[in-house]
Amino acid sequence: MSCPWERDARVRRACCVFGVRPRGVPDPRINARACARRIVRVLAPGQIVLIAGPSGSGKSTTLNELSRIAQTVALRIVRPRPPQPDLPAISQLGRDFDDAMSLLARAGLSDAGTIVRPAGELSEGERARLSLAIALGRARSHDTLLVADEFTSALDATTARSVAISLARWIRLSPVRAALAGTRESLIHWLSPDLVLQHDLARDALLVARDQGGTHATSNTPSPDATRADMDLPHRARVA
Repeated sequence: MSCPWERDARVRRACCVFGVRPRGVPDPRINARACARRIVRVLAPGQIVLIAGPSGSGKSTTLNELSRIAQTVALRIVRPRPPQPDLPAISQLGRDFDDAMSLLARAGLSDAGTIVRPAGELSEGERARLSLAIALGRARSHDTLLVADEFTSALDATTARSVAISLARWIRLSPVRAALAGTRESLIHWLSPDLVLQHDLARDALLVARDQGGTHATSNTPSPDATRADMDLPHRARVA
C-alpha cells in the first residue's frame, strides 16, 4: 500500500514550504544525494549545471550535497565569498592589474567609480558581482567546481542577463566546472547549461541533459541505491 504522501501532492508541497517532514515522507536529502552523485560523475570541465526551481524546493540542499560529494573525488570547491569591506574592488583580486580588470568585467563591474571604492560602500548588487569576480579569480584549474547559490538573485534583470551570459562564455573557454542554483526562469536561456536539475515543490527533481539538437534527454531521479549503469546520462558528445 502506498503512503499518503505518494497520493497527495499537497502534503509534499507543505513539507517543502514549511521545512517539515511528517512521518512517512522520505528525507529530501536522499534525493539530493542521488542527484549530486549523478552530476559529479557526468559534469565535464567547461560545463555548467543549473539547479533550478522555486524557493523551498531543495536547491540549496542539492548544492551542498554536490559540494560534499565533489570533494570526495578530489574536486576543489570555490564559492563566492563576501569581499573585504574596507578594500577597493580592484585591490581584492587578480594576479595583476589587467587580470583584475578582466575578472571584474566578467562579473559586470567595469565602472571606474565603482571598482576604486571600498567594497563596503557598494550596493548589494555590486558586492554580489564583486564576490563572483573574486571567485572567478580563484577558479582556474581543471579540478575546480565553481558553486554559486542564489545566482543573480541580488541583481536586476538586465544586469543578471549580462553577468550570466558573460560567466557562461568564460566557463566554456576554461577548464572549470560550474554548479549554479537560482530561481530565475530566464537562467536556462542565459546560461545554456549542459545539465539542468529541475526541482519542484510537489514531485521529485528531474535531471535533464541538453543535446545539440535543442531537444532534451531526460531521466528521472534514481533511487539512492541505483547502479552506475542505471544512472548513466547521454554520452558527452550528445551534450551541447
